[in-house]
Amino acid sequence: MGSKGIVKRNRVQWLVVGLVICLAFLWASVTAASAQAGAQQKKTFMWSVKTAKATVYLLGSFHLLKGEAYPLDKNIETAYRDCDRIVFEADIDGVNAPEFQSRMLSLGLYPEGQTIEQNISKETYALLEKKITEVGLPAAQVSRFRPWFCAVTLVVLELKQMGFDPTYGLDRYFFKKAQKDGKVMLFLETLDFQIALLSELAGTGEESFLRQTLKDIEVIETMLPAMVSAWQAGDAARFEADVLTSFKDYPAMYDRFLAQRNKQWAGFIEQLLAQGGTTLVVVGAGHLVGPDNLVQLLKNKGYAIEQVTAYAETAASPAEKPVPAPAPTLGSEITEQTRVLSLALQSGLDQARSKDNRIQQIPLDVYTKIRGLLAYAFDPARLDTTVLGKVEAQLSREETAQIRAWLDTPLGKRYSDLLTASLKPMSAEEQEFIAATQKSPVPPARSELIKGLAAASRIKDITLEIAVNKELVQTTVISTTFTPAEQWPFSKILDETEKNRLLFEPRIDQQITSLLLYMYSSLSDDELRQYLEFAKSGPGARYYRALFNGMKLALMEAGIRFGAAMTDLQWERKQLAATP
Repeated sequence: MGSKGIVKRNRVQWLVVGLVICLAFLWASVTAASAQAGAQQKKTFMWSVKTAKATVYLLGSFHLLKGEAYPLDKNIETAYRDCDRIVFEADIDGVNAPEFQSRMLSLGLYPEGQTIEQNISKETYALLEKKITEVGLPAAQVSRFRPWFCAVTLVVLELKQMGFDPTYGLDRYFFKKAQKDGKVMLFLETLDFQIALLSELAGTGEESFLRQTLKDIEVIETMLPAMVSAWQAGDAARFEADVLTSFKDYPAMYDRFLAQRNKQWAGFIEQLLAQGGTTLVVVGAGHLVGPDNLVQLLKNKGYAIEQVTAYAETAASPAEKPVPAPAPTLGSEITEQTRVLSLALQSGLDQARSKDNRIQQIPLDVYTKIRGLLAYAFDPARLDTTVLGKVEAQLSREETAQIRAWLDTPLGKRYSDLLTASLKPMSAEEQEFIAATQKSPVPPARSELIKGLAAASRIKDITLEIAVNKELVQTTVISTTFTPAEQWPFSKILDETEKNRLLFEPRIDQQITSLLLYMYSSLSDDELRQYLEFAKSGPGARYYRALFNGMKLALMEAGIRFGAAMTDLQWERKQLAATP
């Protein structure tokens, strides 16, 4: 079935995707292109606007992608390299700020005492209950969500479960790059303005918006390929047909979310052109198609505009020097590990809440804010920067190449898998294996090899640090339930958590030994010795030591950030309680 048929039957769901694409702070997403599509690409989804003294590049963005979307086309990277300044829709670094999350919740949640169940029909609520059960959301967590907030949350969750990651979003990629390179950054809107745009959905038709979303959310996987292929090919006409149909039955929303904003932005871009120099403007791809798109508005004013072609690879002539191979990197494994680590700490708090009455007594809106503070403090990008920086600082290029080659072997890859597995709940298969080994103990020689690996690879030390930080987070949250006179300062929480370190060690030791036995059960003793030999070698030992030190430092910094944020939250609540 063609994409137009899909759109016709699922127009409201297209509306959900269209709205998410329009707002940077929602981390909208599309899948990355396939290698086959890339080979046929002739254009980019970027336009250049030129005058005698200025050039502005308009780059269509998606806010959430897969890692295979990179590297980007060289002409896009060149536009970034040449720009004097870079413009984004909004300051996306502010998304995780406590103040922003508080404002978002104030608009997305019903007042205390009201629930979504009270405000929608029984039929719609039954559909909602079914869906949140499927995605594993506790009913209590969404009970105060307004329908629009619930609908968008479910769509974004669905996309993330399909593998799309805001870490790889095009705007976030250039945002972090610009921060690192010291580029001048400008913003078209404030995050508050974007929240206000979305909160306009509240009111008439809000329940039908949620109901249709719940019915059609399963077909997102069918919708995305058409959008992806059009974007990757720079096919603006096809992209317009696939995406802007989302607003066909909602002209008022089209006007508010696209047309009016484009008119405002066009005036801002004219100011940039008047200033001179080179500017890269990164906006949602939906703003560059349709009758009121930015490109057309600027053309109507007489500016010379052309779509930038894709970079064409050419064979090097004998006289040309070969391009040097890129420096080896250890980033991919570390990025995945810090991502899983951040999620593990958040899920650890949720698990503690399900068992601890003290955490359960925290009001949902306050707990949701605490979860936001936790995500902000243990942001994977920050953890990744710290860990990778520590590792790269302690290894030479040659050593990094040796480590890279090792990690690419089946044996080496198992270490990354092991660290990731240690952060996740134990599977039923693993539990059965451990129960079997308890009945039939592992030969002493193999057991010693496993224990040697646990020590040499520092996996036991890293897991212990993670356990200590989970305890730190949970103790910090529980402390907020005490009376003001009983509440501990964060320094005392740190001291008490450290005291528990010795209690954790025997459990961690057994957990990691069991996990190693399970994950390496298919390896021979000779293969284990080979692994152990590498882990104890010069480059191997330095790598694992640097990885542990980086993880420890990143967790310590994140723990302090969380403690400071929680202290601020407690102060705010005291001030609010004292206000007559």
